Amino acid sequence: MKDLLCDNADLALASSADARMVGFDSSTPNAVTRVDGKRLSDIRSVRDFGAIGDGSYHPVSEWYTPGTSTYRGYANLAEVQGDYPHVTSGEQSIDWAAAQAALNAAAISPRYIDLHDLKLVISETLIWKGGAFLKGVPGRAVIKLMAGANCTILESDRFDYWAVWKNGSNLGYPMDGGIDGVILDGNAVEQGDVSTSLEDLVYGMRIHSHRFGVGWLQVRRIKGVGILTQYSTALMYSFRTDGVDDYGLQGSPLGSPSPYDFRQINVIDTLYEAFVFKGPADIPIWHLTTNYCGWLDNSTIPTVPRTSLLYPGEEIHSVRVQTACKIGYLNSNGALYGRSLYVAPFTRFHGDTIIVTGSWGALLMDGSAFGSIAALSIQQNAFAWGGVYKPGLEITFGNGSVINKNRFSFPQVSLRRLTTPANPSAIGPGIVDRAGAQFGIIDGIDSNSVAGHGLVIGATNRGGIYESVNFDSIQGTSHDGTESAAVMIEAGARDWRIAQLRLTNCNRNLVNFGENMRGVVRDGTIEINQNLVTGQVALEGVVPASQLNSVLPGNGNIAIDNISSWGLEILDGTKRYYNRSKITVTFDGSIAGAQSTAAVPHAMWRKPHLRDVKQGLFWSGAIWPNIHAGIRTVEAGSFSAAAFVHAIAAGTLTLTVDLG
Repeated sequence: MKDLLCDNADLALASSADARMVGFDSSTPNAVTRVDGKRLSDIRSVRDFGAIGDGSYHPVSEWYTPGTSTYRGYANLAEVQGDYPHVTSGEQSIDWAAAQAALNAAAISPRYIDLHDLKLVISETLIWKGGAFLKGVPGRAVIKLMAGANCTILESDRFDYWAVWKNGSNLGYPMDGGIDGVILDGNAVEQGDVSTSLEDLVYGMRIHSHRFGVGWLQVRRIKGVGILTQYSTALMYSFRTDGVDDYGLQGSPLGSPSPYDFRQINVIDTLYEAFVFKGPADIPIWHLTTNYCGWLDNSTIPTVPRTSLLYPGEEIHSVRVQTACKIGYLNSNGALYGRSLYVAPFTRFHGDTIIVTGSWGALLMDGSAFGSIAALSIQQNAFAWGGVYKPGLEITFGNGSVINKNRFSFPQVSLRRLTTPANPSAIGPGIVDRAGAQFGIIDGIDSNSVAGHGLVIGATNRGGIYESVNFDSIQGTSHDGTESAAVMIEAGARDWRIAQLRLTNCNRNLVNFGENMRGVVRDGTIEINQNLVTGQVALEGVVPASQLNSVLPGNGNIAIDNISSWGLEILDGTKRYYNRSKITVTFDGSIAGAQSTAAVPHAMWRKPHLRDVKQGLFWSGAIWPNIHAGIRTVEAGSFSAAAFVHAIAAGTLTLTVDLG
C-alpha cells in the first residue's frame, strides 16, 4: 500500500524501521512483552487506511490527480483498486474507501477501529462484516452521507440473506462487533427522492447479528428507517457442534440474552420508523430517545398520512418492538404517523421509565403482548389525521387474551397536558384497555378540551384491575358527540375492578353502558369534587347492597340510572332509593282507533337504548279487547306511547314502562 497510511508528521517518526520493533513490558504479573508495532495494531485508526475526516467530500480520484491536496501517487483507478478492491469509481469518497477497508480488515483480524473526532463523508453504504468495533469521541465522531448518496449508512454483510439465515445456514454470518461514540448522519435535506418501496428503503443502521453491542450512538436526518436490528434463532442452532458454540459462546444460546447490550441511543428526524427491534432476544436497551419520527428537519407537516414500508398499510411507529426486550429508559417525542411505542402481539416487553410526548397515540400494546412498564408518563397527543384519534395508551384484545388476563401491568401511569392550546381537539382517550390489564395508580390532570374519555374499560376487557384512579378536569367533547367522561365502561366488559376513584372538575365522571356486565368498585370510594352543574355518574349493572354507601356525591350531582339491582339515586347530594317501575300510561278501551300520549318524562340522564325499555300491560275490564299498545318514541328526557283499539271493550289498558 502507498504511503497514504501516514501523515507527514508520522513519516519522520517512522523513518527508522527499528521504531516499530521497540519492545514494551507493562510490568504486570504474567504480562507478555510485545513490540510496539504489535501493540499499536490492537487499535487501528481509519486514518491508517487513508481517511481524511475533515467533513468535506473528497473523491478517490484525488489520490491519482497531481496537484490535489490528497494526491498519493497512484497512477489511475486500477492502481487504487490494487489496494482497495472494493472501490469501483473515482467519484466514490476517500473516507468511504478508507472506512470500508478498515471494516474488511477487522473481519479477518477483529479489532477496535478508532474514529476519534473525525467527520467522515461517505458516498456508499459501509458494510460491517463482523469483528469491527467502531469507536469515536461521543458527539464529535461523525459518519455522514455526501449529497445525493441516498443510501443506508451502516449495514451488516449479507443482510438480504435473511431468508437463508433463518433456516440455519451461516454463509458468512457476521459475528462480534459494535459501535460507540459515533453520530450517523443521513444528511436528509441533500438526498434524492423519498423511498416509496421496501427495495429502495434506506436506513441509518441495519444490523443482523446476535452479538453486536451499542455504546453511545446518535442516528439523525434519515430519509428512511433510523435503526433496524434483528437476528435468527435457527441460525444460532447451526453454529453448535456437540453442545459447544463453534464461535466461542458456551451453552445453548436459544432463549438466552445476547452477550452484548445497547447502552445509549438517540434517533432524530427519520422519515419512517426511528427504531425497529427484531432482536437479539432479551437484550437490555438501557437508554433510548427518539425525536420527530416521520418529520424531517422540522419541515412542513404533510396533509396526507404516510404508512410504513416495512409493514405495509400499518402506522409508522417511532419505536417498534417485535422481539422480547427490556428498555430501561425511553423518551419518545413526535411520532407523526403512529405511536411512540408499539409492542407486537405475543411479544414480551418490560420497561422501567417510559416518557412519550406529542404523538398520534402514545403507546399500543397489540394483541397478546405481555409484560410491564413500571413508570409511564404520557403528554400531549398532538396529532390527528382525518378526524381519526388515537388513545394515549391502547391495549388491544388478542387471541391469547382469554388465557393471559392482565398480562400487562402498569404500577404508575401519569397523563399530563393531553391537549395543546393550538390544537385542543387533537387527542384520543387517555387510556383504552380492551384486554384487562392491571394498573396501580392512574393520575390524569390538566386535560381540558379532551376529544375522548379519560379511561375506557373496553367491551372485550376481561379482569381489568384499577387500584387508584384520579382524573382532574376532563371537560371536552368525545368523537361520538357526547361529553367526555372521566371513566367510560363499555357494554360487555367483565370482571373489572376499581379500588378507588377520585374525580375532580369533570363534565361527566363515571359512565357505564355495560348491559349485563360484571364489575365492582371494591372496598373503596367514588369521590366527586368540584363538579360542574352537569357533572354526573351514570351506572348500570349489579352492585352489592353493602357498596351503596361508597358513593359520595360532593358538590355535583350523580345520576345512577333507575335499575332495580342498584336501587339507588343521588341527586344534588340527596340520596334516596329509586322506585323503579312507576311510569304508567292508560288508554280507554271503549274508544276505537288510535290513542297516543306524548312527552311522558323519565329520570334517565341520557336517551335510553331500546334495550333499556321493558313494557307490561294490565287490563281492568272483564273481556280482553282487540288492542295494540306500546312505546312509539324514546327521547333524551321523555317517551311517547300509542295504542290502537281494533274492537272496543269496557275497561282501561295500563301500559307500564320500566326503563331499567
